[in-house]
This record gives sequence, C-alpha cells and structure tokens, in this order.
Amino acid sequence: QVQELQLEREMALAANRSLAEQNLKFQAPLETGRADLSNKYEELQKLAERCKEQKAKLEKFAAAMHPQTLLDLLQVESQKIEEESEKMAEKFLEGEVPLETFLERFAVMRKLSHLRRVRVEKLQEILRKSEASQEPGGDSQ
Repeated sequence: QVQELQLEREMALAANRSLAEQNLKFQAPLETGRADLSNKYEELQKLAERCKEQKAKLEKFAAAMHPQTLLDLLQVESQKIEEESEKMAEKFLEGEVPLETFLERFAVMRKLSHLRRVRVEKLQEILRKSEASQEPGGDSQ
C-alpha cells in the first residue's frame, strides 16, 4: 500500500508539473490581454468623459434654442436695430451723414427691422398656439 501511495504521489506530482508547465504557456497571452483590457478601460473612461462634456454642451444649446428664449433674444435684437435706424435718421437730419450713405444704411436697417418684427410676431403666434394646445391637456391631468 505504501508503494501504491508513493506511486500515486509521484503521478500526482507529474500531473501537477505538467499542468504548471501548461499554465506557464498561457501566462504571456494572459498578461498581454490584461494590459490590453486596462488600456481599453482607460480609453473607455476618456470617451465617457468626452461624452458627458458633449452632452452638457448639447443641453446648453438646447436650452438656448428654447422657443421662449429665442423670442426674447429676437425681441432684443429687433429693438436694437430699431434704435440704430432711429439714430441713423437723427444723424442724417443733423447733417452728419451724407444722403447716399443714409439711404443705403437706413434701407438695410429698416428691412432688417421689419423682418425681425415679422419673425417676432410669428414666433409669438406659434408660442400662443402651443400654450393653448397644452392648457386643455394640462387641466385633464
């Protein structure tokens, strides 16, 4: 029995040695795989951070493109061009601006002023319609 146990022990040692040698063969690919995985994980973290930054930018632009915000900005710009054209007319009446210059600039300013006013009115109409369509739905909820 002792000889059988010794034989089993030697067989187990040989099997273990064989398994250990096979495991050593897999060590290099495993370490390479771990390094690749680590690099990919770092790349993923960088991409996730970049994605968060882009999302924040997108949300900022989306907020700026809100219809009420656009209406407010358009009204401000409309008022500015209106004031500029009035100042131009005053300068012309005071003789500070020649007729040709006045006609060219004033026509452009008035055209822009009218376009903005029309856009403001159209956007206000759209917002009123949007609010009106949302009110009945909001009451029922």
